[in-house]
Amino acid sequence: MAEAEVSLKGLRALVVEDDKNSRDGFAVMLQSFGAEVKTAKSASHALAIFEDFNPDVLVSDIAMPIEDGYSLIVKIRAMKSKLGKIPALAHTAYAGTENVQRAHLAGFNAHVTTC
Repeated sequence: MAEAEVSLKGLRALVVEDDKNSRDGFAVMLQSFGAEVKTAKSASHALAIFEDFNPDVLVSDIAMPIEDGYSLIVKIRAMKSKLGKIPALAHTAYAGTENVQRAHLAGFNAHVTTC
């Protein structure tokens, strides 16, 4: 049986990650499936491009200097537009039940440990 081909064509993803290698890795992976990807190196950078880019999905690191991913998603969820309801994935080295719960309580839809 042939494998089903996965396509993210037409999907706009915003990847927020302070580590350049991780940020670029996520972007390349998503682009390889056809997604249009913008990257941001910080929460403030993400917020600056968020509304203009109008992403369909957010992939965000949690542990970032100055402002973390929890703060970012809280600000996004407070938006009155449909962008405030964007599906959001937290990726982090913070594993464990408490960290998963904290991510969900902050407003992320899913939590993936990347360690």
